[in-house]
Amino acid sequence: MKWPFGKFRSNDDLEEEMRVHTEMEAEDRLAAGVSEREARRLARLKTGNALVAIEKVRDGEWITVFEGWYLDFVFGLRGLKKNPVFAASAVLTQLSQIGGSQTAKSFVFNKRVLKVSTTF
Repeated sequence: MKWPFGKFRSNDDLEEEMRVHTEMEAEDRLAAGVSEREARRLARLKTGNALVAIEKVRDGEWITVFEGWYLDFVFGLRGLKKNPVFAASAVLTQLSQIGGSQTAKSFVFNKRVLKVSTTF
């Protein structure tokens, strides 16, 4: 399913950015007098795993939360559409729980706060 409200930076863009940072770090090491092989190794150690860094960037984007909610909602609707009997029972169960909860709150509120006597 395609996310309708915008697009993330592509993985290619993020991988390119990580590659550039690693190369810049290696150039800094080369300028400090380290051999090329050792400079690249130290640069990779400092910048870390590119996939982990990309995941951290993804987790930091505010839209990730909304994408998760949207995908969960779509998945739930798809499941309810496949099994309408389950959907009906789920909706009726939720409605009865909400109604029971509101009735109990109303009863307690009337008894404790308003001190209304109720006779059944």
